[in-house]
Amino acid sequence: VSKVAQALQGRLPGVNVISQDGRPGATISVRVRGGGSITQSNEPLYVVDGFPVSSIDDIPVADIESIDVLKDASSTAIYGARGANGVILITTKSAQEGRVKVSYDGYVGWQSASRMPKFLDSYNYAVLMNEAYTNDGLKGPYDETALQKFKDGSDPDFYPNSDWLGTLLSENGLFNNHHLSIKGGGDKVTYSLAFNYHDKDGLIVNTNYNKFNVRANIDAQINSRLKLTTNMAVYRSNMTAPAAGISNLMHYAFRETPVTPIQLSNGNYALFKNEHNSVAYAREGGTYKEINSNFQGNVGMELDIIDGLKLRGVA
Repeated sequence: VSKVAQALQGRLPGVNVISQDGRPGATISVRVRGGGSITQSNEPLYVVDGFPVSSIDDIPVADIESIDVLKDASSTAIYGARGANGVILITTKSAQEGRVKVSYDGYVGWQSASRMPKFLDSYNYAVLMNEAYTNDGLKGPYDETALQKFKDGSDPDFYPNSDWLGTLLSENGLFNNHHLSIKGGGDKVTYSLAFNYHDKDGLIVNTNYNKFNVRANIDAQINSRLKLTTNMAVYRSNMTAPAAGISNLMHYAFRETPVTPIQLSNGNYALFKNEHNSVAYAREGGTYKEINSNFQGNVGMELDIIDGLKLRGVA
């Protein structure tokens, strides 16, 4: 998955995770116990390693030790009004004492469109259009010569058999992820460093999402009663998509008919009803980019006042 929230889909009762559209890296909406407001945000409160954050998009799944979801009023009360929409607690993998341990986790794969609707070919579409016109007392738009050309495909410029949705969703959707972690330390200082790179292409041309993360957790035992902890993360993502918008392209592709050519033999694109061409918009309509850079860090000190009583402060 591109984002942590996607890993929660279908795993927790009462938690709905919905992608806003099909773009790689698209905004993920999380709802705990549904929506509670029609004017304010219904997003839950995210708490990472005890520190509230505005987003969890920057956290690689491989960096996470555990995820807990607080849904009822009694468990979220400690967070006050901020926990009104539920609380998602994330604990990242921490520093460990011992010999240096280096680990790598990576995968490469591809995607394909599933549950695609089955559209009529141009010949059967033309036959049914003629029948519809006849039922209205009108002459059908396609004569026998046209029907035969649709059937044999001898003139694709004027009598095509276009698969608009299949052509629009023709990319391989290749993706790859690489995660490298280094852990170790002695009795005084322990550390955990992690590097992650994720790259994902969409099924539509000119759609891509890639991100790079660096996370460092360091614990230092100053003396027998005082402990210093640091948690820092640097994140940068780059999302590219057709300028026309994914939702518009899909809307167009579902309306465009098999008897309209997508691209003529001379390379020019045709227009459905002189209005649009979803494939042309995706290929030649330009792109827009959304770049996010983020740094999150906190420093904590833990003081053993007496046995069984600790004071901890985090900035």
